Parts: sequence; structure tokens; C-alpha cells
Amino acid sequence: MSLSKFSYSRAVCLIFLVGILFFLAYNTLLAGEVKTFSKEITTDKDEFVIEVAGTLDPENIEITIENLGSIPIVDPRISVNDKYDWFDVNSIAAEATRGCVTDQEKALGVWEWILFKRYQLSPRDRSALSPVRGMNGYGYGNCGFCAAWLKALCTAVGVKARVQEIWGHTVNEVFYDGQWHYLDSNCKVYYLAENNRTFTSLAELESRLLKTLCSTPFGIRGSFTCRLKFFTFTTIRAQRLSASEVVLLLCSRI
Repeated sequence: MSLSKFSYSRAVCLIFLVGILFFLAYNTLLAGEVKTFSKEITTDKDEFVIEVAGTLDPENIEITIENLGSIPIVDPRISVNDKYDWFDVNSIAAEATRGCVTDQEKALGVWEWILFKRYQLSPRDRSALSPVRGMNGYGYGNCGFCAAWLKALCTAVGVKARVQEIWGHTVNEVFYDGQWHYLDSNCKVYYLAENNRTFTSLAELESRLLKTLCSTPFGIRGSFTCRLKFFTFTTIRAQRLSASEVVLLLCSRI
């Protein structure tokens, strides 16, 4: 019995599809399956490729470096796909700002790098305020550590940055284009200025908040809750607060 051209094409496609599924099933790791790779290195620098199955990047569980010789190995370094060379502040900053040209691009590169490279938890170790110690030794940090890392990394690429405290929360401001700009690498936010184009500063945020709170001739009365993206202010109970008292209570910073 002969096949029509249409049936023949369908049969070829079906065989091709089955072949692809067989290939993926054969070369893809099973759930919970662990693969290991080892290589002996005898030179000061070596580069090699690890072939992995499937279409997704593998999840690395552990890397072990063992000295098989009698000569001490000092400061071994490993990088993967030209990334994760976190030997010092300069190498981390170079990775975070790769391809960036302007100071704004560099600041946002550092901000984004911190967002996606750490978990939310305090190391409770002051030495982790250094991004080298924090990212290599812990991999997590809360607002104070994130702010310290952003300042250190921005400084390493020539962008002026400072740490600010806003009533129990630590954030950053970076300086470019002649003014300061607010960045929060812990809560993953920034704010646009009133022109809806540039990033605002913390001082401008305070001013805009003050205008909102004091827009009524009766001041602030009764129970009032002010919520911003980066911080939730607790309920305030007051009769009349002066402008200076409002700033001191809601937006105190160092």
C-alpha cells in the first residue's frame, strides 16, 4: 500500500518528533539525579568546558578544591562563563557594570546585580558589610548590608554613593548628572521625580510626602496611615503637627 505525500509527511514528522523526545529523555537529568565532574589542574591557569544535559542551566550543589601536591595553593579563583570572579571589590564591580558606560548605567548595574545575587537575611556578621565577604561567605544580606555593598561597588567604578537611614531602614543615594538619586537595592525600588523621567532624591521624596501630609488646613488629625513602597509607616495619632515635627517623625534620616 502506498502512502500519499500528505501521509508520508505526517509520518516523517511523527518519527522526527519521537526522535527528539527520545533524545531529550535520554540526555536530561532525572528528578533528584546528581552528576559530578572532576578535573586535575597542573598549571597556574586552566579553562575547560562541562557538558550538561537538558536545556536549562544546572543547579550547582558544591564545588570542592583539593590540593593534591605538596606546594601550598594561594588564593585559588574560579569563574564560570566569565562570571562569578568575586575575588575583590573591583572584580565584582566589573561584572556588575559590564557593558555600562554612563554613571547612571553603572549605578543601575550595581543595583540590579545586588537584587538578583542575594537572599533576604541578615548575616549578623559585620565583616559581611564587605561585598567580597558577604557574597562569597554568605550570599544573603538585609538592607544595611545591601546598602554597604552598593556604596562599595559604585565607588569602585567611580560613581559617588552614600548610605542613608530612614527610620529603621537603610538605603542609598548615588550621585550622577549633578544630583543625588535614591536607590533601594534591598526592597528593589527607585522613584521617579515629578518630571516622570529622572530618578528622584530622598530629599525630594521627603518634600513631596510633606506636601501631601500638610495639604489640609486642619493638619493631621486622628488616626493616619502613610504607606510608601519602600517602607510602611505605623499609625500616627496626633492633633496638630508642625511641618518640622512631621519630617522628624516620618522621614528622619542620618
